[in-house]
Amino acid sequence: MALNLKVFPCYFKPRIKRAGKQQANILPGRTNTGIDVKLKKVIALAALLVLIPLSAPAEQKLNYWPYQEKNLSVSAEYFQWKEYLKDGTELLSESGPRWGLGIREHNYGRRLYGVVYEIDMRLYFGTVNYDGKSQDGSGNFFNVNTKTDYKGGRLLVMGGQRLTHPSLDMLAGMEVNSWIRSLIGATDSGGNYASGYHEMYRVLTARAALGTLQTFAGKPVYIQGGAKYPLDIFEYATVDTVRLTPKPALAFFGSVDIMKFWPSTLVKGSLKVFYEGYRFNASEVVNNYYQPESRMDTVGISLQF
Repeated sequence: MALNLKVFPCYFKPRIKRAGKQQANILPGRTNTGIDVKLKKVIALAALLVLIPLSAPAEQKLNYWPYQEKNLSVSAEYFQWKEYLKDGTELLSESGPRWGLGIREHNYGRRLYGVVYEIDMRLYFGTVNYDGKSQDGSGNFFNVNTKTDYKGGRLLVMGGQRLTHPSLDMLAGMEVNSWIRSLIGATDSGGNYASGYHEMYRVLTARAALGTLQTFAGKPVYIQGGAKYPLDIFEYATVDTVRLTPKPALAFFGSVDIMKFWPSTLVKGSLKVFYEGYRFNASEVVNNYYQPESRMDTVGISLQF
């Protein structure tokens, strides 16, 4: 969040404001460079992990296994959150690993035409690096580096129709994602202590995608990609108990499921490589605070047993 341009009355006591809770008109910063170098490296690594086991020639006949999968999942992801002012100046950046545990059921491995679906429930958590700024009561800005804790959960339901064989699927669904973002207090470059605070998000999103089931190295591989758009965004910050509503923006997602990744009678599982994005436009001003334009990008790997 950020403070509006409105000047506080003189009876307000000076105090440190965390980055993202500050006056947007005089904030220096870096220009928007999009996804940073670290995220690009993670994307390249994820692509390599998918291509290595699929390098052998494809078999003519696909051994679908199984028709329906019900799995426990363990995931690791590289997370990135950035906020920008209206002129494109970067206000703050968070990045680092997060971990997840979940349950997933789908029938993307079905042989012929018909209904396809997916239900995915996941809890995630992690502590990431925070690189931003703080503000004192006189309007001065200081660099601050600290950590941000994330705890959240997501429920995804997708359904659709397999139209052709080899497959072409048309899918639509809904996603509910809720998380708590806790910024840890730290001393900034001016020697001031910037106190931490919490933000709570809840986002209801509509999704639409195309999917296809293919064969690589004798393994069924399901590829899906699509777009998502928030229908409802709730944000609550413990700084002055502010309730904000960032405006929705279109974002994208994609995944590659390698089924029968471990063809063992004892361990049967799949490997999923995924990308998830969120885009939020700036909110309206509430009590001198607003949420700047925000962008979330996540690349990860999920092992399913």
